Amino acid sequence: MAKTSLDVICKLFRDNIQECLGDSLESITLFGSATGPDYISGVSDHNFLVIINESAVNDLHLVRKLVNGWKKKKIATPLFMTRSYIESSLDSFPIEFLNMQLSHRVIHGDDVLAELNINAEDLRLQAEREVKGYLLKLRQGSILTQGKPSEIRRLIVESLAAFTSLFKALLYLKKTEIPDTINAVRDTACEALSLDAQLFKKLFNLRIKSEKTDKGQIDSLLQQYMVEVEKLASIVDQFEVK
Repeated sequence: MAKTSLDVICKLFRDNIQECLGDSLESITLFGSATGPDYISGVSDHNFLVIINESAVNDLHLVRKLVNGWKKKKIATPLFMTRSYIESSLDSFPIEFLNMQLSHRVIHGDDVLAELNINAEDLRLQAEREVKGYLLKLRQGSILTQGKPSEIRRLIVESLAAFTSLFKALLYLKKTEIPDTINAVRDTACEALSLDAQLFKKLFNLRIKSEKTDKGQIDSLLQQYMVEVEKLASIVDQFEVK
């Protein structure tokens, strides 16, 4: 089956939403990996932020019929928001909004993300909560794995999913230039935060199914990982925001 180009997918999605919501639609923005060099056609998900007016909040049932078609094109469930929701939620989800702002492409309407003003202290506080939450989950998860290599690997890979967004937020706070690719973000963050870059490279490589590790190696990686996350929690806790 031939792969569908990104431009075609964006047009399809825009036409779908316009057909369902009409004048209630204010803007559509593509965000995430599909806007940068890490995008892989046919593999990467397509994430969209859809801004609607207040009157359309109760009309979202109209898009249900489109879900199956979206899945075939690897279109993730869109984020439907109003401008007022964003304004009142910037202090609650600054990491998420910052990452959308850093990597986005307007498909229809205004560039809503470009207008956002992310508060540095809100960003630091969420980063602290996230890191300390990761640490607790890793400690609990390490027990639940019962030492099984496949379960340890799954725990590490799943926990790493949010680290790119976190690293970008911390680089932003340190006023360090944020690279375009996931691997470059990882390496730059490790250098800026004095983390073990080689360890995180090994951890990120675990996402590649062909990467083999024995029981002793994988358990050692998990133990080292938890040490680094605990170190990161201390760093973020003492972070001075200017």
